Order: sequence, then C-alpha cells, then structure tokens
Amino acid sequence: MGSSSSEEEPIPSPTQEFSKYQATLQKAAVDSGKYAAALPSKNDLSFQRTVDRKLGTELDACSSRILGLASQLLGFIGAEQASSTGKGKGKARQLVDDEDVVERYHELVIDVLDRVFENVDSCLDQFSGKKALAVPLTEKPVAKKEPDRTRRLDHNLAHAASLPKPQLKFARRPDNAPQVWKHSLRSKPHARRPLEHIEPHPYRYEISNLEYPPGLFEETNPRPVKSFEDTPFTWVDTPAGLSAMLEKLKAASEIAVDLEHHDYRTFNGFVCLMQVSTRDEDFIVDTLAIRDELVVLNEVFADPKIVKVFHGAQSDITWLQRDFNLYVVNLFDTYHASVQLGFPKKSLAFLLMKYCDFAADKRYQLADWRIRPLPEEMLFYARSDTHFLLYVFDCLRNELLDQANGQPNNILDVLHNSATTALNVHVNEDFSKESAHFLARKWNKGLWGKHLAIYEAVYEWRVRVAREEDESVRYVLPNQFLFTLAERAPKDAAQLFHVVQPTPPLVRSRGTELINTIKKAITDHGINEARKAEERKAIAARGAMDVDSGPFANVSLDNDGLLIDSPGSSSTLFEQDSEQIPFVATESAFFGKIYPSKPTVSDSLHRDIVQKIHSTLVITPSVPEILKTAKLSKIAPPISEARVPTEPTIPTEPEQLPFVPASQRQPLSAKFAEFTSTPAKHVDMDDEEVVEVRDPELKRKSKNKKKKERERQDTKSQLAKTSLLAAVAPPASASPEQAGPSTITLAVKSLGDEEKLELKKRKREEKERKKQEAAEALEAVVPYDYETAANPLDEGLDESGAAEVPQKKRKVGKGEKRKGKQAGGHVSAFPAPPRQLTMPKSGNKSMTFKS
Repeated sequence: MGSSSSEEEPIPSPTQEFSKYQATLQKAAVDSGKYAAALPSKNDLSFQRTVDRKLGTELDACSSRILGLASQLLGFIGAEQASSTGKGKGKARQLVDDEDVVERYHELVIDVLDRVFENVDSCLDQFSGKKALAVPLTEKPVAKKEPDRTRRLDHNLAHAASLPKPQLKFARRPDNAPQVWKHSLRSKPHARRPLEHIEPHPYRYEISNLEYPPGLFEETNPRPVKSFEDTPFTWVDTPAGLSAMLEKLKAASEIAVDLEHHDYRTFNGFVCLMQVSTRDEDFIVDTLAIRDELVVLNEVFADPKIVKVFHGAQSDITWLQRDFNLYVVNLFDTYHASVQLGFPKKSLAFLLMKYCDFAADKRYQLADWRIRPLPEEMLFYARSDTHFLLYVFDCLRNELLDQANGQPNNILDVLHNSATTALNVHVNEDFSKESAHFLARKWNKGLWGKHLAIYEAVYEWRVRVAREEDESVRYVLPNQFLFTLAERAPKDAAQLFHVVQPTPPLVRSRGTELINTIKKAITDHGINEARKAEERKAIAARGAMDVDSGPFANVSLDNDGLLIDSPGSSSTLFEQDSEQIPFVATESAFFGKIYPSKPTVSDSLHRDIVQKIHSTLVITPSVPEILKTAKLSKIAPPISEARVPTEPTIPTEPEQLPFVPASQRQPLSAKFAEFTSTPAKHVDMDDEEVVEVRDPELKRKSKNKKKKERERQDTKSQLAKTSLLAAVAPPASASPEQAGPSTITLAVKSLGDEEKLELKKRKREEKERKKQEAAEALEAVVPYDYETAANPLDEGLDESGAAEVPQKKRKVGKGEKRKGKQAGGHVSAFPAPPRQLTMPKSGNKSMTFKS
C-alpha cells in the first residue's frame, strides 16, 4: 500500500527541491512508524501462521526482503567508513535471521546509526562555520602513519642494550655525587630582577609578577591544523639549525613544547629529544648532539609575551633546569585545563582523540629515545605530541570561557596552577635509609631483624654501584630482587644467581661483592644485637628503683628488665605474690632502643620524681575481715590479744524435697489449720531472732502492748526505789552533823547495790518469760507443707497416674460462684506460685501422651 503511493508520486530531488524532499521524507517516516505500530504481536503472527499457510509464506518472504535491505545498507555504511579511514574493507555486517535482530541489534544497527548521526552533526557544524576540524575529513595522512597497536613494542626499540652511552660524550659530564643541585645559569634574558639575587629559582620574581597577554582571555576560532605532509618539519642537531629555529620561535605568539626523557641506562637521567611546534612548522631538537648550546632558548622560554603550551609539565620543567638551565615563563599546562573542565581523563591521548580524532600510539612513550637515527614510527610519534597541541590549546581556552560565561576566572585558575608548576626547582632523588623504608612500605613488605639489616645493606650497595657505573638502580638490581635477597639471604654466588633470575649484568660481574655485603650485614646485625643486650642489662642495673619509702620500696628489676616483687612482699587481696611482671621494654621494633645507653638524669632528680609519684598515689584500704554469724560474746577480748581472722561461712544450698504422688500425700496438721485461722502474734525473742508477721493491725496492737509493759515496769521501779530510800534513811530527829559524812556515803552505797540486784532479778524473770512465749509461738508455727501442695503436672491425672478424659465444663451461675467462695477450699498462708509461661495453658489437650 505504501509502495503503490510512492510509485504514483515521484520523490523530489534533494539537490533541486530540498524542501519538498524533506516533507516527503518526513511523511514516509511517520507512515512507517504508524504501520509498524499497527503490526500484530509475535504470538498473534504465530497463530495466524498455523491457520493460513499462505500468510506464513508471505511473511517469510517479507522478512527476508527487509533483512536483505538492512544488510545492504549496513554494508554500504561499513564500506564508506572503511574507505574514509583507510582500514580496508572493514568487518562485514549482516542481519541473517530474526535472532541477529534480537541479539545483535545494538551492535549492528544502533552503533552504526550513532556514528552516522555524529558525522552528520560534524558536517553540519563545519558547513555552518561553528566548528573547524583540525584535520579535514577528506585528507588521510594519519591513517598511513598509524602503527599496528595489537603487538608489543620491539625489544630493541624499548631497550637498546648494545648502544654506547651518549653521556660519555657530553662536555659537561653528569655529576652523580649525593649533593644539592644548583643551577649554573650565567645570563638571564627578559630579567626584571638581576641574576645576582640569590634565589633557588632565577625567574621566581618574573613568574610571580607576570602580566599575561590580553589575547589569552579572548575567545578565538581554532585554526585548522595542516596534515603532517603539508606541515614543514625540521630536524635540529647543529648550532646553525638551532639559531634558525630560534629566530622562527621569536616571531611566534604561542609554541607547543614536549620532551622525551631516558633514565634507565643512567643514574640521574637526561633529555634525549625536544619537540617544538608553531602554528606553521614542527621542530625536533636532538638534545644529545647540541646539549650545551640549548641555553640560548631562554630568549624564547623566558619571554613573557610568548605562551608556552605543555601537557603535564611537572617533570618537563625540572628536566629543562637540570640539563639545559632553561626556565619557562608564561606556561599554559593543558593538564590543568582538563582538570578545570572536569574531563573523565586528563591524558594527552584523550585530548587528541576528543578534539582532533587522532589516536596516539603510547607504546613509544617508554621507548629508548637514545637511538640514532630515530625510526620513522618513533619520529612520527614525537611529532604528534606537539603537532596538534596548539589546536587543543585553542579549544580548551574557548571551553574555559564558555564554562565561565565569558569571564576569565577559569583561565586565571589554570594559569595560576601552571605558574606554580613552572616555579618547581629540580631536586636530586633521595636514596637515604628513609627512602629504603618508604620503598618497603610501598611494596607492602614487612622486614624485621636480620632481614631488615640485609635489605638496608643491599639497598645501599645498589645505590653505590649505580653512582659508580652511571646506571639506574633498576638496571643494577630490580626492586623485587631487593626483597628476595633480604628474605633468602644467599651465602655464595651459586645461590645468588639461583635466586636472582634473570641475573642483571652488574650482579653477575660484582656478585662476590654483593655476597660479602650480605654476610657483613648478618655479622653486624649479630654484633649489634649482642651490644643491645649488654646495654639492656646495664640499663636494668642502673635503672633499678632505689626508693626508701612508698609502695615501691621493695621493688627491683631483674637482669632482663622485668619488675619483680621482693620475697617478703605480700598483697592484702592476693596474699603472697612474687610473680614476675613485665615492667618496661628496652627496645621497640618500630622505634629501636627506647632508653639511651648513658642515663642523662641525675639520681637526685630521679628520687624527686619517684617521690612526687608516690605522693600522688592513693593506697586502697584492705578488705574487712568476714566474721562468723555465731553470737558474739558480750565480754570484749583483751586489747593485747591479736584478732584471728575466721573463715567466712558459705551458704549451703536449700534442701531439696522428694516428689510425692498426690495419692500418697498427707493432709495438713490441725495446728497449722488453727494457726491460719487465728491472727498471728508478735513474739519477742532474743535480740538476734525475731519472728514478725507484717500485719498492720497486729503491728499496732503489739506496739500498744509494749508501751503498757514499759509503763508498768517504770512504776514498779519507782516504787522499789522509794521503799529502799525509806528503809535506809536516818531518823528525822537526827541532824546532818550527827549522821556524819561516812553514814551518808554508806547509805547511798547500800542503796545502789540493792537496786542493782532487784533490777537484775526482774530482767532475768522478764527474759525467762520472753523465752517461754517464743517457744510457745514456735510450737504453734507449722511450716508450709509442700508435699500436699497442688502440682500443675498432676492436672488431668487420677490417683493411679492415668490421664483423665476431660469433660465439658458446665456453666456456673453467679449464686453458685458466691457459695463456692464462701465454702472455701484449701487456704494457705502464702500466695500461690506464679504460672509458668512455658507450660501449656490447659494441659495435655490432644491426649498425645496417653498410655
């Protein structure tokens, strides 16, 4: 239906009648969407196939036609992309059946269409002037130079073992001595402060007070980069070529710079290649050939009007200072710009792919750049590092301005970070003992004792040999073999060569020296351990506490530095205890020896400190003695007699009553029933044994009874005193002078003795009476009979122990309940035991355990 309409109406030409062509194309797309939405589901089509075979045949033919058209379109797109990139025919893309549509639809259709749409957008932006490509799509210079990245880099390019050392030809030989590096700059172009001013960085003032060109903060249209074939290229390895390049660089407003460094066959490392690019030309400088003449480039590198574009210049800045005395003023580091923009990756390869669609081969980043002449692929890689960098610089600058809405804030932040990088000063690598420990921590190696001594000795030997031979420490002995030798400790050359495989050349030639170093480390470690043991004993002898008083008076140290009690010391809580207690450790695995070999604190100061510590101690009082629970005698023992501590009484476990079946239990005694039916009495017993039932009414009656008893006793005592006074009193006619003082004294004395006797007699009687009443009360108290108490386990069992069949409960009226309460049942003086929640609520309902 759709095909017939298209045959009746011809399709307009897109080049002559684009508006009509666009309307026709849009209508066809809308109609296709409607027809696709009207199609039945897959299940409905399967059902229709079974009903009408003719329909099934037509559906298969239509599906094959659609798959063929889609495969043909994918083949056209793949061929076009392969021809544009120069990669050959490319991978065949075909939709064979419906399974390919379901499983490979994203790979074969969606990804291809995404690339097509991206190319369309790029072409439209280029046509409208919004974006200019660094390399035109019609040109293909990169494809011809792109190496095969599927294989590893040739070993001869990575490490040229047979290559002679170029540093032997340097006029200024490398200095590998462990000293502080200082620049040797003799002149200072573009100086705002003279060179005589003592500073580690000669251009610190110029970089810190730089006035940037106004063009840095203006948005510009990126200038397209020419292809490698159309861009002039110059190899600079003579002073004349350097002078010609210098004149061209002075005329530029921006230059791109990069370095290639080598540090494997030399101790400190050196720059092998310098790449410099302007907007119109590429330069590669052979720094090995004209090393001493490159200082003249300060006329360009220190010029504040020329922007120097680097990527990741952290190391490049210090290498330029160390090898050539070159300093960079007005640096723009594209790494800081990518950080400011928040890119997912900050590498130069990412920026080249993002802005220039160029894939850099980073396998050559670690190549041996000492090779001369350079292979074509290495030369191409070196040019690509700076060939596109100025175009990337323009794109980053525009994005920084767009991100800040045209304000220069982001660019200023990038320039500030770049200036901080340019102010770095070269520092020689540290190979001290601390660096050795840092390397061990980095490799997560825990070395102690003898192994640590071997590791430090071999580390020191490796650094010394590397300085002497002008080789890197990795070339002398790789890091992993450092820890292998420390752990294995070979004793001869055979074991050494067996442990270190493959054996580095310097290890093989100087193996005897390395073995002697390991043996010496082991011997020195043993001597040091013995010396430390002697020092510990000396410290223990000198550091023994000599205190005359206080809790540490009897404390001393043994030969191993342990705190021990004297034989006569004892503890209030733990009695005699002479167990050795670790008091102090004289050596730490992390910090070494804690105490110095010679004490610096005087004895008097030591005693003052110990006395101050003793004065602040709080001595815990001793535990009071536990006395027996028997009655104490009223007669106190003599003061001179020593108190003998008695053993504390240990409470015994309660008596366990045997289980008695319900049929064999006896009823309660009559006394107990009588006791429970009458109110309890308050009985006064001994001073230590009192039985009291806490009933409020009974307590009140007992209190009144005691009060009346005290009043009666007071009355009797008063009458006795009066009768005694009357019996011993003198006649009324007698005068005090006739009686005399002796008579009065004797009367008073006699009166006191008789009164005491009378009081003692009454107390004895009262005490006997109380004992008799207490005995009667104890006889009346009957203990609770647990044998006859109801047991929840007996519910539902008859006298023989068999389970009773539960009967249906009959409803009881209110009147019957009241009668039952009045009649009462078993009455106990104690509350019923609490219900156990773990027991079933109604017993064995299911009759599971019925015998």
